Amino acid sequence: MKPLATVSEEVGKRLPGAGDEPLRLFHGRGQTIPGFEFLTIDWYPPIALVTLYEERDNAWLHRLRSHLT
Repeated sequence: MKPLATVSEEVGKRLPGAGDEPLRLFHGRGQTIPGFEFLTIDWYPPIALVTLYEERDNAWLHRLRSHLT
């Protein structure tokens, strides 16, 4: 699996232009980033919704949060 920095880089590319409309910030389910097929991140201003399709432990969730904030 690629490092979580990959996720934050992809989100960082899309978020500045997100505006007030909903937007998919990260589409792992679309197999765009190998190793993250279980993850999507959607932007519903002002909230980012993280959806996991596979269970992850608390340590992984904390690392994801630190990469996204």
